[in-house]
Amino acid sequence: HYTIKVGRSNRECDLVVNKDTIISRVHLLIAYERDLGKFVVTDKSSNGVFLEGGIRLQKDKSTLLDAGTVMYLADMANAIKVSLQ
Repeated sequence: HYTIKVGRSNRECDLVVNKDTIISRVHLLIAYERDLGKFVVTDKSSNGVFLEGGIRLQKDKSTLLDAGTVMYLADMANAIKVSLQ
């Protein structure tokens, strides 16, 4: 499967977000696991990836998320939603 790198680095990331240094150069990795029908998200950041309700993903540990899940990168100002479209 293909993994998308998300962060502030033009050179390292497939999806470049806010240039604010609160976002890591490579903040997180997202892949889709077709067999499970879920997204596999891995936090690679210094300032965290959060779900609704302030739940923080564990750094360097893969987490399975459903399509439509919204994640916040470091703070509430930087949101990303995983989707198949």
